[in-house]
Amino acid sequence: MGDAKKYNITCAVMYNDNIDNNNPMFDLNRLLIKENSSTMILTNKNLEKIIGDIKNKQSFIDGKLPGFD
Repeated sequence: MGDAKKYNITCAVMYNDNIDNNNPMFDLNRLLIKENSSTMILTNKNLEKIIGDIKNKQSFIDGKLPGFD
């Protein structure tokens, strides 16, 4: 994670405050969220949109713009 911070790469973590708040397995995720406000929190509600955004960015990088096949 240090390199991600060094190169300004957005981090993403899975975390649901309603059910993961007292689970020690999510201690690192809570720390990352606390230390960096730009950390993306993956939830069931936003996961599909995030994946779509990533696919669109990759298509742009590959020169395949959506709708211009």
